[in-house]
Amino acid sequence: MPVPHVEILVAVDRSGYAVHPRAPAPRVETLVEIESSGNTARPRTFPTWIRIVLDDLPEVEHLYSEIEGHALADGGLQPLLTAPSTAGRHTLAVLFKGVGQNGKSYLKAKGFTFTTTRPVAHVVLRFLSFLNGEPELTLTVIERSLLESPPSGSASEDLVHRLGVFANGVGEYGKAASFFLASLERRNPVGLDETRLRLAEAYAGAGLPAEAEALLKAVIAQSPDEVARARAWLLTERFAFRDGRHARAIEAYERVDVARLGSSLPSPLLDDAHLFAGTSGLVLHQYQRAAAAFRRVTKIGPDAPFAFYGHAQALAGSGDASTASGLFKKLTESRSPSDPVRARVADFARTALGFHRIEQGRHEEALSELGQVRPDHPAYEAALFGIGWALQQMGEHIKAIAVFQDLITRFPRGEHVHEARLAVASSYADLHASTRAITAYHAALEAGMASLREVDRLRGALDHPNWDPVAERITDDDTVQAEPALSRSMERYRRLLRSEAELRRALDHVPEYLSPAPSGCSDARTPCSNARGNSARAVDAVQLVARGRAVLVNLDALKREFRGVLRGHAHGALARERQRIEDWAVQASVGIAKLLTADREALGSDAFTLD
Repeated sequence: MPVPHVEILVAVDRSGYAVHPRAPAPRVETLVEIESSGNTARPRTFPTWIRIVLDDLPEVEHLYSEIEGHALADGGLQPLLTAPSTAGRHTLAVLFKGVGQNGKSYLKAKGFTFTTTRPVAHVVLRFLSFLNGEPELTLTVIERSLLESPPSGSASEDLVHRLGVFANGVGEYGKAASFFLASLERRNPVGLDETRLRLAEAYAGAGLPAEAEALLKAVIAQSPDEVARARAWLLTERFAFRDGRHARAIEAYERVDVARLGSSLPSPLLDDAHLFAGTSGLVLHQYQRAAAAFRRVTKIGPDAPFAFYGHAQALAGSGDASTASGLFKKLTESRSPSDPVRARVADFARTALGFHRIEQGRHEEALSELGQVRPDHPAYEAALFGIGWALQQMGEHIKAIAVFQDLITRFPRGEHVHEARLAVASSYADLHASTRAITAYHAALEAGMASLREVDRLRGALDHPNWDPVAERITDDDTVQAEPALSRSMERYRRLLRSEAELRRALDHVPEYLSPAPSGCSDARTPCSNARGNSARAVDAVQLVARGRAVLVNLDALKREFRGVLRGHAHGALARERQRIEDWAVQASVGIAKLLTADREALGSDAFTLD
């Protein structure tokens, strides 16, 4: 028989609909029905901190992140404590705190006494939301292996499935895939589509795109549920977008009749789909498609600022600069310190609007917009370059030089640093400061040659059999980061490494009483002693560990494949980077030659030689 133990699981009440992990806490859109009164309350049902004490074991406490809270609200089930135990009477003390819907903090305690008659027990703590905003806590004891219970009802009633939902929500994709695979083996036709869709998300998160796409194709081809097929298409779009397959993303998006099915699809999933389609349209220069997709994003949702910004970019791309500038201006006026997302997008809008104003010759307005971009913002380097460019166009060369020098100091490996060095030299030349201009051009040339040597070193390292793309830090350079294919491949490779580490950590820390069954014990439900004299572990852990090891094998194979893909992308990116640096070096050399020639002509043919 399995070694006696008690497992403590945590859940929130989900008598209504799921709350998507993207929903901002504490205000979420979905309402749940409170069965005791028939009233509704926003499902802010989970506290921010919990402490439990089982019998006389050491206390366990956990501080919840926002991501974990949303994973629970999405129907996840968190394994909080697994401890050895025996059948009989047990006590469980729970202390939890949080902030109620009225904005007031609360601290609550509750004690439970329960009895177990079988060696394995799952104790589920469930938080119920009430109108006063302070959740109530209930306890349910399940005295059977989770995989041994007969499948019935929807996927949300399958506890193994819900363990996968939580792991997926907190980014533990390898572990989530193991749970979902185990859930699929239960052959519950009611929850088949939901589990396949969740497993596809886990595979994609773990860096297994082929497996994810195969599952989505199966749902599209086999599911009788039109909404499930639509969700599969939208996930196909998401994965294609992440891989840079923008034409495929738009194709998948347009397979869904969003006007007819939109109300049946999760709002965050649908808004993401609109954003992905719009951004893909921008990349492919299909500006009308992009604008139409951006306009469909919920106007009051968390993605509204991104959609507004994308819509403005689409209008600018289609030639409607006036309307685009108006939209950018509206975004800049909506920046609020209390809304960090809108504030972040507003600074991107200020940068875009500033460059629009430079191109229109409205340099003072450009300086006003670009000067308000915050130094900690990702667009700050571009804003600095724009400020220098505007000043240079206005003839304010001394100020322009100061700005470009500031950019070079702040961003020595930045995307605009080589252009800034050339701009410094150009401004000195316009000021007729020939010596300083030549010195600046020499500095630009030397920096370019140093960059070329680094590019050549990286290219040589690519062909080494033990090449490690993470150790080489090939995507640290901002100009190389701008290579979409390389950046995407590198991010997927990092996801593979994170999933592998997380899964290995989970498999390496299986408690002794859950250790794998010894050879000859093919059925974990049959009593069988291991070498230490302990009985075999529960069937849950046997199958889940086996699934985890199978996933590890896939991850090892994929890592080898990805290193090959990365080599190809890196060779292409470095070749293009080398060409860009060579072009800048040529500009610096030409600038030096022109200045020397001009000085020679001004002072006489014998005054200067190129020696």
